[in-house]
Amino acid sequence: MPEVGYDALVAHLVVPERMEYFHRWIYDPKVLIWSLGPLNGNWVFTLPYIVTTSETVIRITNLGFLAVICFLVRDLMLSFNKTSREYLIAILLLLTTPLTLLESSTLFTDLIWTAYSVAGACALFKILLDESTCRKTWIYLIGIFLGMSCGWVS
Repeated sequence: MPEVGYDALVAHLVVPERMEYFHRWIYDPKVLIWSLGPLNGNWVFTLPYIVTTSETVIRITNLGFLAVICFLVRDLMLSFNKTSREYLIAILLLLTTPLTLLESSTLFTDLIWTAYSVAGACALFKILLDESTCRKTWIYLIGIFLGMSCGWVS
């Protein structure tokens, strides 16, 4: 089913459509104001769209990031010594919220930056909860993930 949301089509398919059409990113703010904003989510959508020119693949990419978020929630719950039943309940609560259902069925980029934010939080909690972890590696990961999550316009 094609996307019907104006924002998702206009804002989040601009970069993939133009890259597929021109075979390069035309950075000209006079022509396209989107050139000036942070486009991290749109860049994530670009490669699958160029390869297949299909909105369906972008939706599958969104579902992949939802799966990553579920894995990170599981990992975070296990860091707090929770049982498998408790982390399954947390994942099911996440998956059944109306916002998750809306975001996973559209072309919005919110699941991508959420995955980066949750990954940064998980890395932060790994340092705080486990003294045996190599702090330097985890601090780099925290910086990378939280830095990536800051570069989004949704």
